[in-house]
Amino acid sequence: MAVKKTADIIPLYHTILITKCGVEFECDSEKNEVKAICTVKTDGKTGVETEALTGYQQLYLQYMTCAKQ
Repeated sequence: MAVKKTADIIPLYHTILITKCGVEFECDSEKNEVKAICTVKTDGKTGVETEALTGYQQLYLQYMTCAKQ
């Protein structure tokens, strides 16, 4: 949801039509690590780096909030 709300979160940012958004997790219990990958796709002639970073940022904040409890 954060990916689609990027224009609401970042002032003066334009809305991009998102065609696909996904999040994958890779857990390594030996290293106590969790790797999160946020993938965003669009049919438009623009990049979606900001949307992917926004999605990852919100994912990480939510993960850290849950991990503290």
